[in-house]
Amino acid sequence: MRVKMGRAFVDRLGIDPHHAALVAAVVGTIVAIANDRGRDLTDEGVEDQYRLASLRKLGCPRSQAFDHAPTIPATDTDHHRRVTPLASRVIC
Repeated sequence: MRVKMGRAFVDRLGIDPHHAALVAAVVGTIVAIANDRGRDLTDEGVEDQYRLASLRKLGCPRSQAFDHAPTIPATDTDHHRRVTPLASRVIC
């Protein structure tokens, strides 16, 4: 089962230096709970390299965002999988 960490958590990374430790602790706790339960974790809304690097350091292995690939209609997913290289799919 896959667990998605909402954009609200991801958006707070790097915005307010006064809350950086709290945000990192919350994200780290979400990662730890998912790992403890044997769940695959995907973070949503990663729109820049800073947030992507921060999430990787905190242990989140996958991300989903427009930065990785544009949103596509569900009816197009089979076609997208056939014509798009693995490295540029929506979930990285």
